[in-house]
Amino acid sequence: MSLVAARRENETWREAVIRCAEPWGLERDALGVYDRLLTEGMHEAQAAWCALYEWDIVDLTQEIEE
Repeated sequence: MSLVAARRENETWREAVIRCAEPWGLERDALGVYDRLLTEGMHEAQAAWCALYEWDIVDLTQEIEE
């Protein structure tokens, strides 16, 4: 099992944070964390994951081994 933040094709990490946070009404809160982490120099993908994790909205997926 893994906690993941994924973006869709042609979607920015910022848009992915908004999409994932929107069903919970946490767009502003998650974006606040995301923007703060970016200003601290964190990479966009990591900042998105951390912002979603902080608000407990990262996805739990099971890795498939072939």
